Amino acid sequence: MGLDVYVGSLTSYYASGPPTAVERLAWQQRVPYMVIRGERRSGGQTEHDVIRAAVLAWRDELRRGLGDRLEHPLEWDESPEAPSFAGRPGWDSYGAVLVLAAHDEHPELEAPATVSADWPDDVAYQTAVAAGTGSRYDQLLLPDLWLPCRFGFTFRTRDAAGQAVEVGSSATLLAQLRTLRARTGLAVPDGKVEVEVVRPPGPKPPLRDAARYGLATLLLLAGRSVEHRVPMRLDD
Repeated sequence: MGLDVYVGSLTSYYASGPPTAVERLAWQQRVPYMVIRGERRSGGQTEHDVIRAAVLAWRDELRRGLGDRLEHPLEWDESPEAPSFAGRPGWDSYGAVLVLAAHDEHPELEAPATVSADWPDDVAYQTAVAAGTGSRYDQLLLPDLWLPCRFGFTFRTRDAAGQAVEVGSSATLLAQLRTLRARTGLAVPDGKVEVEVVRPPGPKPPLRDAARYGLATLLLLAGRSVEHRVPMRLDD
């Protein structure tokens, strides 16, 4: 089941999308933009310049909106040199991590032996999500997008293209993933996934096996987000 996780600048993320995405970004962030003879231009700027300007305008808007809630600067790398990475935990392994985290918070509920496509209906998961930022694993359970800035909450907003998104901190996410690893005893190393952690086969893999692969993938990508100061987001 396909679920990718992208780590890199949002400029590069949007640049890899369809041409209409650039127009939507420019319109949302009020960046001058027009199409001339099939070439997408904004004055003397390239398409990449337009996207970056829109992303930076969105970041400035976030700063103003969050105000005193931020203890650290809302900064990350949107330069052309910013590196990018991708991983594919798949919905099953990603879901297994969320279900495992939910059952760590609610041990009174019996965890399923396997993970399947209906994992979002798991009672412990539903209960943990309903708790919102009161959850020990709120940075794992709630966001679609993580910024490489340290803050201890998540918030609902619209991304630079105007789509609804829940935003968290990849630095806080990394800490919560390490907490989950320690509390559940999953033998998952930071920064390694391809060789040491094998993706479990089959449509309904054992919960802990699937979670081990998903946790390794998320630890790797969250670590790269923090190390290289670039955002991380789900990309299905």
